[in-house]
Amino acid sequence: LCSFAGKFGHEIYNLQRSGIGELAEGGAYGSSAAPHKSNPWLSQKLHGLGAIGRNLAAVVANGAALAEGEREIGTIYAEWYGLAQLCLVSGRAVADLATLVARLEVREAVMLANLRQDPAVLSESLSMSLSRRVGKETGHRLVKGAMARYRAGEPYEDAMREAFREAGLEAPGEPPVALGWAPVRALEAAAQARRWLAAQAAEAARPVA
Repeated sequence: LCSFAGKFGHEIYNLQRSGIGELAEGGAYGSSAAPHKSNPWLSQKLHGLGAIGRNLAAVVANGAALAEGEREIGTIYAEWYGLAQLCLVSGRAVADLATLVARLEVREAVMLANLRQDPAVLSESLSMSLSRRVGKETGHRLVKGAMARYRAGEPYEDAMREAFREAGLEAPGEPPVALGWAPVRALEAAAQARRWLAAQAAEAARPVA
């Protein structure tokens, strides 16, 4: 949980840097030194809490693993202390993560502009699409050659169309977006989380006999 929260915060921190600007931490605080800047406090905090949580997890694991004899008391103190602190850190991380997600600003126009500036990231999806039809080795070779021409100055769309022509195929009209199963899996995870929360709420509302 702490690792996920830390990675989430760090990704958002990096994606709102100057020159990228695809995301923004809504409600972020201004900077005392740079008038143009908004400090992503929650993103930075989550990254730090993730690091603390991983280290506390190691304290708990080591305390449980190093017990001597029939569970001597010495290492139990380390285990108890680490677990208590880990609960506090993970609870704080979850609360901050919920706030960050609720405030998150997604700048789709900037994402699209960045993608158009260097669309080569889509070459993997095109390579997979081509490989399914002409074989992995041939598809990868053709797309790799197209990327070499693109880096040499040929327009990306022309280079990729040529790769498909070399394979005797027609290039797709719109380049596939490199998302794979991510959107489907994200929706499935969200639906599962909602079912779990609804079950918890129903259990909490049930009268005690």
